[in-house]
Amino acid sequence: MAGRLTFDGAPAGWRPGQVVRGEVLASDEKGSLLMVEGRPVTTNKTLEAGRTFAGRVEVGADGQAGLALETEGEAGEAGAAARGTGDQRVLQNWGLPATEENLQLLRLLRRVGGGIGPEALQALKDLLARLGAGVDRPSQQALGVLLARRLPEGAFPLLLKYVRGEMTFARWLEHLPVAWREAFREAWGEKSLLDRVRDLVGGAGADDLAAGRALAEEFPANLALQELLSQPPAGPAEGRLYFQWPVFWEGTDLPDTLEGEAFYEGGEGPGRGFSLRLQVTPPRLGRLEVGLHRLREALWIHFAAQQAETIPALRTLFGPLEERLRTLGWTSLRLTAGRLPAREFFLAPPEAAPEPPAPACRLDVRV
Repeated sequence: MAGRLTFDGAPAGWRPGQVVRGEVLASDEKGSLLMVEGRPVTTNKTLEAGRTFAGRVEVGADGQAGLALETEGEAGEAGAAARGTGDQRVLQNWGLPATEENLQLLRLLRRVGGGIGPEALQALKDLLARLGAGVDRPSQQALGVLLARRLPEGAFPLLLKYVRGEMTFARWLEHLPVAWREAFREAWGEKSLLDRVRDLVGGAGADDLAAGRALAEEFPANLALQELLSQPPAGPAEGRLYFQWPVFWEGTDLPDTLEGEAFYEGGEGPGRGFSLRLQVTPPRLGRLEVGLHRLREALWIHFAAQQAETIPALRTLFGPLEERLRTLGWTSLRLTAGRLPAREFFLAPPEAAPEPPAPACRLDVRV
């Protein structure tokens, strides 16, 4: 993928010259659906699904936004080596040593799409010092989310727990007494999640005080993460909602964590666009993601599977799903399915390397 991409529309907040990263979610004969910095956009070009890219935002005199593509997500070892050599030259031109720390921080600046220069690099070092963070992978990932989403510095400890995998429902339920876990599973849908937690903690006996105390600490942290990553719409400004929810798959004792994120266009009226992305991990299917994107009057639904063998089974859902959606009033529908770009966690940018396939299995949607 090279050259320039033009979009049918660009999200508010893109700045000319800003470097953004994206991935091709789906394509058909009419064009492609792209996810750029978490927001959906369409182009009339038919691109290969699963490709990742980065580019610099350009806005023409007519207001039409586009990307001047700068890097390719699947350039291979030769491309990675060339970028590494280029980064070393950049640091040398700035009068800075090409240490591993400086190289990592320069790459981080590029990933988050902010300003790039010696002053920005020093500001990033100062931020690391204030946060007490290192250049280890989890710290860099948490810092990347913080910078890309322009979150306050105080969000770093929560984000660090998140990227380490410590904010899943299975993680904070696995150490509870067996009776608690069974009660939570049997009745979690009967009341709100908060009420279920209150019941468990409030009914803890002397032998379960430690478990109750741990639950009382972990669950508010989970709620704080969801609040931190959400922003209600205000007037013309778009809104963002991040959420987690426990899902018990048949035959499992601990819940899967359904993660979701939605964007809502600002303004008024029923025609506002939205984008909803959901991720679950059924035991035998690997990671699955469903994206529902309203673009003007069209609804584009894309299913993405970690395992290629699952994709044909997902396509069997298209017929009944399309029939149901048309009865609800949708006339312009696009349903697609493809591979899920590899990423370490839900909020992480896509990675170029595909995950290895797993043995074929039947689709099990029982929850």
